[in-house]
Amino acid sequence: MIRFLVMLVSAHRRGGLAGVWLIAISFALFGCSTTQTEVSARSRFAEYERVAILSHLSRVDEGYFLPKYMQAFPNQTVVERRDLIEVFREQDLEPDRLDPETRANLLQIFGVEGILYPSFGGDAKNSSNAEEGTEAKSGNDSQFSIKIIDTSTGEISAAVLIVPSNSWVSKGASRRKMMGDAIESLENKQNAIIAKSLRSRPTHSISATSRRRSSIEDNQ
Repeated sequence: MIRFLVMLVSAHRRGGLAGVWLIAISFALFGCSTTQTEVSARSRFAEYERVAILSHLSRVDEGYFLPKYMQAFPNQTVVERRDLIEVFREQDLEPDRLDPETRANLLQIFGVEGILYPSFGGDAKNSSNAEEGTEAKSGNDSQFSIKIIDTSTGEISAAVLIVPSNSWVSKGASRRKMMGDAIESLENKQNAIIAKSLRSRPTHSISATSRRRSSIEDNQ
């Protein structure tokens, strides 16, 4: 609220009443709260080359999420859900049913290193109530999350949670925005992991490579 009052004063000084009314209308429409974003990832996530996406998203939501994710992580090949269902029972791939044997087979047969579980409403099964080909009801828009389980260890290798402000939800939160924000946060986290890895790489290995190249050129 204090921030809003400061904005009103600034607007009045710059543009008079017109500026004040513009800020006031914006506040009434969108509110001043911010979205809560929580993201974490292990270094293993940045090394993935093959993943699977198992979601209970509606067909419309999944049709947006999948290409968006593939665009953000071009280094990862996504194994199609239908290929997995031909070998495994779908319920055995759920997080609470994913046992070591199933994880080992996923890695051995399909090369899947991580399984993504995107969901709305905090419960992966909540979003399955959405009618096929339609948007789910706004009751499921309270939050969006992505959990990634490593098939080698069974540990969560990465996770992201997007919780919109109350004012955003009341105005009808954009499901696509939440999915996009989650993917972007995960992408930024991966880039940070890669950058940290590059900074921590020993400089002596680079110097040794340079010396070997110089030696080869001298002998030629």
